[in-house]
Amino acid sequence: MSPFALLIIAYFLYASAGILLIKIFKYKPYELKYYNLIVGIFLPLFVYMVYSKRRLNYDIDTVFLPKYSFVLLVLMIIYLGSRIGQFRKDEADELRDSKGHVQMILNYKSSKILTNNNLIFVGQTQSTIFLYNKKDSLTHIYSKANIDSVQIKYIR
Repeated sequence: MSPFALLIIAYFLYASAGILLIKIFKYKPYELKYYNLIVGIFLPLFVYMVYSKRRLNYDIDTVFLPKYSFVLLVLMIIYLGSRIGQFRKDEADELRDSKGHVQMILNYKSSKILTNNNLIFVGQTQSTIFLYNKKDSLTHIYSKANIDSVQIKYIR
């Protein structure tokens, strides 16, 4: 069996398992982020190892790998980058759909801002705090310089 056919079969099994988990077992796509990352990295490596073993046993196509190794390396880096990018997107989707694990009360320019199930805390930097409004699908950015006080309660 050619490595391309093996890759197609392996990818079909991987995609079928993902579809079953989403459609039948009602998983959300971001709940499969570790599955997608692990399978997305190890599937091409597995196919490469099977192909290399077959190539060594039968001594076929011995010129292919050295001749195109740079192209394969570049394609593998691009593929891995896309898998990691998808993983980060899944993390963001999970955070956006969550109920929020932090309840905050911000005193911002003499007004109170309270997080709840619709306005959730998504993160911060050294100078800003990010809150996401699920109803409007808007991210609110607050400068820490304008915040008088913050009260934080962690909810699990």
